[in-house]
Amino acid sequence: MSNKMEYMRLGNSGLKVSKIILGGMSFGSSKWESSPWTLDEPEALKVIKKAYDLGINTWDTADTYSNGASERIIGKALKEFKIPRSKVVILTKIFNPVMDDDSRPVPKNDGVLVNQMGLSRKHVFEAVDRCLERLGTDYIDVLQIHRLDRETTPAEIMQALHDLIRSGKVHYTGASSMYTWEFAQLQHVAILNHWTPFISMQPFYNLLYREEEREMLPFCQATGVGVIPWSPLARGLLAKPLDEGSARKEADGKAKAWFGDANMEIVGRVEEVAKRKGVSMVLVATAWVLGKGCAPIVGLSSERRVEEVVEASGVKLSDEDVKYLEEEYRTRSIQGIFPFCERAALHVSKLSIKTPALRNMTISDPQPLPLTSTLSSLPPLESTSQFLRAETRRQLQQNPSTPLLIALDDDPTGTQTCHGIPVLTTWSIPTLIAEFTQTAPGSGFFVLTNSRALHAPAARALIAEICQNLQAAAKETGKAFEVVLRGDSTLRGHFPDEPEAVEGVLGKADAWLLCPFFLQGGRYTIENVHYVAEGETLVPAGQTPFARDATFGYRSSDLREWVEEKSKGRLKKEKVISLELGDIREGGAERVADIVCAIEKGSGTPVVVNAAAEEDVDVVVLGILKASARGKKFLFRSGAAFVSARLGIDPIPPISAKQLQLDPRKGGLIIAGSYVPKTTAQLDVLVKRSGDRLTTVILDVEKLLKSPESAEAALAEALKTAETEINKPHDILVMTSRKLIIGDDEVESLDIGSIVAKVLVQFLQRLKSKPRYVIAKGGITSSDMATKGLNMKRAEIVGQAAAGVPLWRCDEPTCKHPGLPYVVFPGNVGSNDTLFEVVDRWRV
Repeated sequence: MSNKMEYMRLGNSGLKVSKIILGGMSFGSSKWESSPWTLDEPEALKVIKKAYDLGINTWDTADTYSNGASERIIGKALKEFKIPRSKVVILTKIFNPVMDDDSRPVPKNDGVLVNQMGLSRKHVFEAVDRCLERLGTDYIDVLQIHRLDRETTPAEIMQALHDLIRSGKVHYTGASSMYTWEFAQLQHVAILNHWTPFISMQPFYNLLYREEEREMLPFCQATGVGVIPWSPLARGLLAKPLDEGSARKEADGKAKAWFGDANMEIVGRVEEVAKRKGVSMVLVATAWVLGKGCAPIVGLSSERRVEEVVEASGVKLSDEDVKYLEEEYRTRSIQGIFPFCERAALHVSKLSIKTPALRNMTISDPQPLPLTSTLSSLPPLESTSQFLRAETRRQLQQNPSTPLLIALDDDPTGTQTCHGIPVLTTWSIPTLIAEFTQTAPGSGFFVLTNSRALHAPAARALIAEICQNLQAAAKETGKAFEVVLRGDSTLRGHFPDEPEAVEGVLGKADAWLLCPFFLQGGRYTIENVHYVAEGETLVPAGQTPFARDATFGYRSSDLREWVEEKSKGRLKKEKVISLELGDIREGGAERVADIVCAIEKGSGTPVVVNAAAEEDVDVVVLGILKASARGKKFLFRSGAAFVSARLGIDPIPPISAKQLQLDPRKGGLIIAGSYVPKTTAQLDVLVKRSGDRLTTVILDVEKLLKSPESAEAALAEALKTAETEINKPHDILVMTSRKLIIGDDEVESLDIGSIVAKVLVQFLQRLKSKPRYVIAKGGITSSDMATKGLNMKRAEIVGQAAAGVPLWRCDEPTCKHPGLPYVVFPGNVGSNDTLFEVVDRWRV
């Protein structure tokens, strides 16, 4: 074994570990977690041998990694290479279930998994025995709890671990990601009872995620606990330039889920420092972690990577380097603490949000409300409310100076309340000039940005580019315009990044109007609290699964607090103005105009629009038109309802098969890539109720991710079946396998990566037959199918296939199938029967 590697004591213990710890998560089976970068046994053994030869004597694994295969490979390495057990330090972890196949289910101690996971005394003792058996050794140097079992008392956990140490099967114990107060509680219980406390903490820590610097790292330093971070390279994002691909980047859904709100400019800075020092990005990112006094756990994919990383301790970062790498960091949403802890999250939110800017901000706790009685208790609508939309159209027609409304849609589902206007999927200046020229005063159009699928810096850059082009088109045509950022009605999306990007190009607005109301989706804003209707209950948005989105998560249901939370405290809730339902329903458009006209010019003041009916939005629009005529400048961030109200578009019934004049000689095509539970439920109903009138083709995600050859074989088979069925004619459903669905609060597991998306696009590109129609299920799926699969550049919004389900038609010659009815079916809209009802109505 080489003596090139440096070693350090693990906390205050006498145990010394290599400063680089070999990570064992990448040893085992590529089928586990659908991770094609995982090394099989022969390749893993080579990496372990090289690591040992170069002095990396500390190896970290877990019983759950590839369901025990990682531990077995490490055990085989000890035996095959005749490595003395005393020469290495083996760390493993317990908590999760270990399955007999390649699955990784949601860790829930119930049903078939009862007592097969967690930190009960029973499971801890049994799990350690199985770890020792797989490792082929008599003891574990450091046994770590992989996650905290919040169903088992701290006393039971710590006594069981202490007894394992006394038995000789374990020498030391450590912990991994949890809240600092929970870790402190465990340590306190151990010390109080004269049991053995933890010597190490394994947190999620890297240049893109530094939230542990707030509490966990200072606590560990103060109490003599060694820190051995996992994912020091941010799941490989810090290892290569952003524009350089890899198998992991292509398939790793967790990278997007965990780093969606990270500032990716930091990756570019790592690249700059690496170039300046003549070393790799891996060495710079690893040296930064080492400089914090930590021993990072690094996953290594080849012998060459091992040789590279051992040089990290020789890379010296100056104070200027460190400052340059750190200064662009922005506060992140909490990651890595799983399973989701309602009790812990509630504890934190009631105290404060753990960022410096928000340290004194408390989150209110609105309660769910009964839907029907709540709506009936509100101030009544005016008897003339039904004529409001017509009044909007009249005002738009009478005032030719009313700006065009350009709706920048962060996914294609935002067209779900409109008809008779176009949606563009490109935004070149000539394209926008042509659209400005033919758009009537006061009308508008959509531009599909799909920015919700991007990281925040990329989204900001995209919005800025589009606004610059809009500005050029406006100058050329002499027409004024205003922008509405159409976003998710459950508050997910790039806020305030996108409004700030718009203002960076077009100048400061007087007010940002926030109107996420969307009747068809059951989204209401009452007394500034945004609610999601679930059956007959109004649930505060911050308490729904949407709020636990790993990329766009939030805690606040009160929109004033949401503004402060999402802006990291820069936009104070006290500065947010409200258009209350009393103002709207009793004061009318004139009262709305007075309120917004009183806002300071160029202040960009956020304004919450309360709305419980479409007529409320109509009143606000009329007030905005009055204020615009007085010179006020607005920027809108809204759900779908605001756009149709502002354009004076009346709702129409769902479009029928007769209206579409569907071709009876062809079968219809449904493509489903969305993984939200609502979509899965709708697909189940569609398949069961359609019976033999529908052929289903399931694209096995594991086969798509296994290899390009495997993906091609699955694609070819799907195409063959589709060609046959469409020409029978017979309806066909092409869907991705549902195996990876694990629930609303595990968003990172739902995103199966761009590989699957590319296969679905290739399917539509290579399909020769023109179907009777195409239904694309899911926002991202429908965007990809329209822009890449069918090459749509400009489409007409025909109407809706069902309430809240947009129907497009592209007549452009560049489109693969001009005139084809194309349905953008959102993942979370409708009842479980809605998809079947659309397909059934459109059968010929």
